[in-house]
Amino acid sequence: MGRLHNEVLEIYLSHTFDNALSNNTLTEDIMNEIQSITSSNTINIVEDCRSPFAYNTINALVTNPQNSASDIIQNSILTTSGKASLTTFIDSVTGINSESYQDVYDFITSYESEILSSTDLTNQDKRIILTTSSIVRYSVYYDMVKDRDWDTSVGNFIGGTAGALDSSLSPVTMALVTGIRYNNSIDN
Repeated sequence: MGRLHNEVLEIYLSHTFDNALSNNTLTEDIMNEIQSITSSNTINIVEDCRSPFAYNTINALVTNPQNSASDIIQNSILTTSGKASLTTFIDSVTGINSESYQDVYDFITSYESEILSSTDLTNQDKRIILTTSSIVRYSVYYDMVKDRDWDTSVGNFIGGTAGALDSSLSPVTMALVTGIRYNNSIDN
């Protein structure tokens, strides 16, 4: 999921879309651009995230990422252990003040190993948490290594979680639209 996240982000940022669209801050326009990329033959993500639920979730994550993230996790289908683990992970990642991507990468991959070997988490917990951590790992890479004015945010990470929680949504699309919407709003 993380690799797809960065592939689609790269296409989005390098595409020669009409400037009025590629700099747009409207969730619907960003969603349409991302859906156009993800439904291409090379990417082929079939989930369509253009629903009122998806738009409301993305807009809430952009407006108030911390509270919305907490609400999404706490009201999710994750077990109590899964909720605690994901909340701690998101808080930890956003609290890392390292200049080194390697430090962040090591932290995330260590966490992913713990999740894989956990006996307290269900397979569904693991799928959702590992989808989120993959998107976080790749998004942070894009932010720290590629340095393309891509600021990672809690909303971006939880957008991926929201997509992983709902089988009709795409974690990649939800994370990207939230991240692009967030980045466009802080630039304006």
